Amino acid sequence: LRIVLRSYEACGFDCHQNCRSWKGAHIMDTLLYMQDVCLGGYKWFLRGRLDCVIRIYVQKVLDDAGRKAASILQQQGIHICHTELRTVMETLLAATEADILSLVECMWPPHVSGTITQIFMDVQKEVTQMCGDLQRQKRGPVILILDN
Repeated sequence: LRIVLRSYEACGFDCHQNCRSWKGAHIMDTLLYMQDVCLGGYKWFLRGRLDCVIRIYVQKVLDDAGRKAASILQQQGIHICHTELRTVMETLLAATEADILSLVECMWPPHVSGTITQIFMDVQKEVTQMCGDLQRQKRGPVILILDN
């Protein structure tokens, strides 16, 4: 996947300027296939970070929710760092409830996934009230970090 992404980046200009070129089309097809294989249903991660996250009041909501979630989970015997929860909340800010639940179930024990999902949905609702429709918010660049 790393080779495919580097190849895509190397000829990214060619892909966008000359979509009919075989090389560009081939690399785009390969990239989309690798996204399906490696990211599965989580391709929405490639949409980029919401710009509204840099606002101080949104950061405060995320920080408070991360601490609240960590405290609730600690009472249930699960120790998850509040900064980890906050980071995941920020990433999932515009995700659907099904996407949130699916990812949370992959990351943490199933018996707490409902609690975490509900907290994430509450945060999403609060940020939506402050910033408006999250699907229409501007997004930053996509950063994809791949590890062996």
